[in-house]
Amino acid sequence: MSATCEQITTDYCPAVWNLTCLYVGFSYTNTIDFVKEDGVAINISADTFSMPITNSLGVLVETLTLGSGLAIIGTGTLQITLGMPITTNAGTYTHRIIWEEAATGATAPVAIGKIIVKP
Repeated sequence: MSATCEQITTDYCPAVWNLTCLYVGFSYTNTIDFVKEDGVAINISADTFSMPITNSLGVLVETLTLGSGLAIIGTGTLQITLGMPITTNAGTYTHRIIWEEAATGATAPVAIGKIIVKP
């Protein structure tokens, strides 16, 4: 099962990406495509990504990184796999996807939002 997020542009204004229909005990795979304004894929193959996820109290539950929940699966495509411990308990979580460009060293959140896990 997978879903594709809206395309992310290079203006560094974080997109709002809410995942609102996850269920306890399951895992989910999603992808995000990084593209320029003209629709051409951005080469992210040398870049670094992280995705800190906090619970409703603001406590860090997990940080996904490349090789551990995050994977670059194409020139401009980031794959995100969410499962336990995020789906261990029902609740509302907050995430940020942080992109560090290898070529420039720039670091910025490119997506923010909520993860809602239902019983």
